[in-house]
Amino acid sequence: MSLFATNLKRILLIKFKHRHDSLSDQYNRLFVMKMILACTLISGLNWFKDPLNCIIPAISSIDTSFVTTACWIQGLYVYKELINRTVDSSYYGISKDIDIDGISRTGSVCATIEKVINNSTDCVAMEKFFFLQYQWIPFSLAAISLLYYIPYLVFLSVNSDLVSLNKSLNDGHDSKWIAIYYFKKHNACTMFFKVILNLSIKILYVATNIGTFALFDYMLNGSFRYFGYKWIIWARSNDNNIYKGVNNFRKPGNELFPPFGYCELYESTKDIKHSVVNKHKFVCELSQHILYQYCFLIIWFLVICGAVISVFGFFIQIFQYFRLLVRRCYLRDPPTKKLLNSLNLYELVYLQRIESKDRHLYIEVIEELKRLAYI
Repeated sequence: MSLFATNLKRILLIKFKHRHDSLSDQYNRLFVMKMILACTLISGLNWFKDPLNCIIPAISSIDTSFVTTACWIQGLYVYKELINRTVDSSYYGISKDIDIDGISRTGSVCATIEKVINNSTDCVAMEKFFFLQYQWIPFSLAAISLLYYIPYLVFLSVNSDLVSLNKSLNDGHDSKWIAIYYFKKHNACTMFFKVILNLSIKILYVATNIGTFALFDYMLNGSFRYFGYKWIIWARSNDNNIYKGVNNFRKPGNELFPPFGYCELYESTKDIKHSVVNKHKFVCELSQHILYQYCFLIIWFLVICGAVISVFGFFIQIFQYFRLLVRRCYLRDPPTKKLLNSLNLYELVYLQRIESKDRHLYIEVIEELKRLAYI
């Protein structure tokens, strides 16, 4: 357990230091990615430690370990028609009587086995809703967390020269070396393309959050879309029946991960003297689904905030570029104004980075560029 706590602490640890990308990008690639990885670690440990438990009668001839393993592999289901019928349900989507599996014309629950015996057409079988999410949740979370690091890899590739400039500033290179090495090295089209790519990276963060949200909604049968909103409404309700178990049916987490389900297995054995064929139906519980519900509640808010922050980051980037272009129009020094007008937008980003790091060095670089007759 101490090893688990140590690994979890290591994942969530974020060091406060200067980074090359913006705060909006850091929120996604650091905070959101680390939180999803933490959910991966927690759900993964639970995936290994917490087994499936089924109600198996003492008179049953089938082995308990076989039932739990086979049900885990085969998957569980609930009845869709019972999801909102709290009076007729014992758990979410589970009937009070295990034989009840149909709906009559009058709307009451019934057993289809009676239909077969009495040759009646009044009882229609309810629809089975299968779920297998518990088998692959930790793996999907781990894979999706990596998506949040891809835009940063693109950022490092596009802005390798900007990263190099930051390193040069930290290493204490003089203004002449910086002016010669970083300015007028590429043509205007290449530098303009870098600007477009930086805006595309912002859009990529937006697409990552929207894609993650849509992917989770698809994998969880369309129940993830309003999950956080429904949870807030449910948490604010003052229903006294919550302690009677009635309000638990309206718990939004049950729509994503039902904590109980039916499992049907066929027993088939044969030896020289005997042949046995039987069908078993069990009620099983998955306590790990409760943990999954809270993990995905956190992820829902993280992804929503990530999408909003990414959109703001995109517009802030546009505003910063616009400010750099407009700023040089208000300079009172004609030589400096002429110099800045001769520089492309990405070179203005260089100067902004130098100015934010060392104002005195910024002035020296400006003078060095003038001296090198770049105007």
